[in-house]
Amino acid sequence: MNETELANLMRLARTGDRRAYEELLRGLVPVFKSYYLRRVRDYLVEVDDFIQECLLAVHQRQITYDVTRPLLPWVYAIARHKLIDRFRARKEVLNLSDIDAAVSGYDSEPALSAKLDVETLLDHASPKQKTAIIATKIRGESIAEHAVAAGVSESDVKVSVHRGLKALSSFVRRKA
Repeated sequence: MNETELANLMRLARTGDRRAYEELLRGLVPVFKSYYLRRVRDYLVEVDDFIQECLLAVHQRQITYDVTRPLLPWVYAIARHKLIDRFRARKEVLNLSDIDAAVSGYDSEPALSAKLDVETLLDHASPKQKTAIIATKIRGESIAEHAVAAGVSESDVKVSVHRGLKALSSFVRRKA
């Protein structure tokens, strides 16, 4: 089950749909299982316990989920906190930076939110400007590299990036 399907099930569950809620919990089991199998190799016998704790936490905290935001960062944050809680309860030394690095792609909601904001903002640029901005300012291609890939001159890329950023800046100022 993908994130969109899980998020839709969560929305329905929040409205009282029992079938959707049961399907959501069943759909989250492989998500949590995959998460823990990659992180607790020394504690594989506990994976099912972690999953049960996470499902209970989803049940208890579902009201805190903002349905306008992606679901998986919220889910992975629960999984991360359950992992940390387990190690704290044992008074074991846990290198939090290792966990943060391991889950940085999953529970970094501010980064995901910023990515969504940038994508939404870029929809206000022309397709040519959007492509040039993504290539040079986000992916880090040089002006020359993008010019060759797009089949345009370097000055055309420079102008597209400049005008696109100027237009986006103006759009942001109007919205503020």
